[in-house]
Amino acid sequence: RRRDIGRLEASLAAGTEARLSRASSVLAYVANRLGSMQDPGRLEARRICVEALSSALPQATEGSLDRLRMRLGLLEGNIDARSPRRMMALGWALVRDSRGVLLRSRSGASVGDPLTVLISDGSLGVRVESIAERET
Repeated sequence: RRRDIGRLEASLAAGTEARLSRASSVLAYVANRLGSMQDPGRLEARRICVEALSSALPQATEGSLDRLRMRLGLLEGNIDARSPRRMMALGWALVRDSRGVLLRSRSGASVGDPLTVLISDGSLGVRVESIAERET
């Protein structure tokens, strides 16, 4: 029994020694990291870097916003240029059949069909009198 107690004491001492050694290594690592973080030169360099970035951020953000505004303006221009209302103001018209479906081809209409012609300032109710092929 005394031998068992002796072995247990030796095992406990070895385990405790190993834990203390690991804890000491971790503590030394943390102390080293803290020491390097408190280096005045390093802290000053980081402070300068943060200040430079913080002063550049508003300019970069404004530049990005300016580019987005310009792109939005171009997209709005493209949308306006293709607007059916603008096209009608230039003399084009939209034609709908009696169900309100846009007529895309002469094959969608027959002689006698009622149609609605949409123009820039209103609409016209018309009836198909004749159908012809495209003139070249």
